[in-house]
Amino acid sequence: MSRLLCCLCERRADMGAALSHPQEGEACDGAVVTAAPPTMADVIRERKKKAAGSGLGTLRRRIALVRRPRDNRPDRGCEHARFIRSVVSSWRLVEVFLLCEELEAGAALRDLVTQAELAREPAGALHADLAQAYKDRWWCDVELVGSGWSLAAHRAILCARCSYFRDLLQRYPPSCCRVPLEGAGASLSRDELEACVLALYAGTSVCARGTLCALCAKWDRGVNADGDLDIINVDNNGTCRSSSVCGCGRARVDAATLRRLGALLGFSLDSLHHDMRYLLDSGEMADARLVFRLEGGCGLAYGFRTALELPCHRLVLAARSRFFRSVMSRRSGGAGGAGAWCVDEKVLPRRFARALLHAAYTDIVDLSLIGRNSTSPSSTNSTGSGTNAWAGVTRSGTRPVTAAMLDDAFQLYEIARFLEMPIVVQGCEDAIVEALCPDSLPHVLRWAAQTHASQWVQR
Repeated sequence: MSRLLCCLCERRADMGAALSHPQEGEACDGAVVTAAPPTMADVIRERKKKAAGSGLGTLRRRIALVRRPRDNRPDRGCEHARFIRSVVSSWRLVEVFLLCEELEAGAALRDLVTQAELAREPAGALHADLAQAYKDRWWCDVELVGSGWSLAAHRAILCARCSYFRDLLQRYPPSCCRVPLEGAGASLSRDELEACVLALYAGTSVCARGTLCALCAKWDRGVNADGDLDIINVDNNGTCRSSSVCGCGRARVDAATLRRLGALLGFSLDSLHHDMRYLLDSGEMADARLVFRLEGGCGLAYGFRTALELPCHRLVLAARSRFFRSVMSRRSGGAGGAGAWCVDEKVLPRRFARALLHAAYTDIVDLSLIGRNSTSPSSTNSTGSGTNAWAGVTRSGTRPVTAAMLDDAFQLYEIARFLEMPIVVQGCEDAIVEALCPDSLPHVLRWAAQTHASQWVQR
């Protein structure tokens, strides 16, 4: 500051024309007149001149120009108007209007899709429902015993998904609940075996979210599908995802370790739907049966069975349907053996049973499994008429869709709503929308206008 004041006190020849000529109050005869002390404004002005030199600003602009040469492209995607102007500058006016109409139609369609998706909640996938059932320990029928610890699981899932557990459990009868680990499984720690068992239920999704314990997985971002509170830290990540250790201090198993353990025990993370389809078709380890009794008993006199029985698994039904879960919870007093559940055909007609079970095990709603004749027990096994009817149901309308076919989809939707099976509900909605054509549109609109119909289809 003192140096700056000394510079300002000296009379310089280039300080301006006002300093080269005598001013008011100055002597003209060469007498030395002391200059007035500089004000604070002068000091600030001179400081700004030295701080913001023109040469430095030019150098900065040159460096920026060399690092990123300017051209006709948008500046890092921010100047959208200039980019669109450069694209349509050579277009005709008619083409510009057509582009504007297409953009407006796309925006309107996007808004309609968003409003339609708000009419239904996302349905839980197969891996999410099975993983939740495993964490809640619903009807576990086997207990894997290690060195000082045990792990409850389901015999059907273990046998269908893993060759090691299939060979191990075959040596123990179903009445034996506690099974000690042997061979390769005995050398695993509790965390590793629990991660393997969870991978048998959750498939590849367990790699995306990490293997957390039941307490920590509740607070992991994206794990809980029930809309629980999601806590995000300052790094915009889940609270339990940024570390290799759970919040409770237990170690997490990564995807590479899971695949190594899968090769050791003989299971694949990618074959969940294939294994569940095999479990449905074979009926192995089935602990429940859906029984549909015939109204007339005339077949009993000739030695025929008077009921249709579909083997299934309590775990799958309870995981996919809250209705079956509540019914089985009230009537699960008896233990052991495959429980028979007599189904009222007023609630669930037998011709829809196989389509419901197929969707519960595979996440695929196959409307061709709906039987066309409900009087015979074998109607659900034959898919000839149903396959021919629904094979050509596409948006292009290559095969005509009759009112009876749509009525089957409507009825299956209402049954799934009553049984609280969201995956079947959404599958029926998608099939109805795919079957829309000029001929089927009036029939679909009349059904969608009813109070018990799908609001998503109506939108």
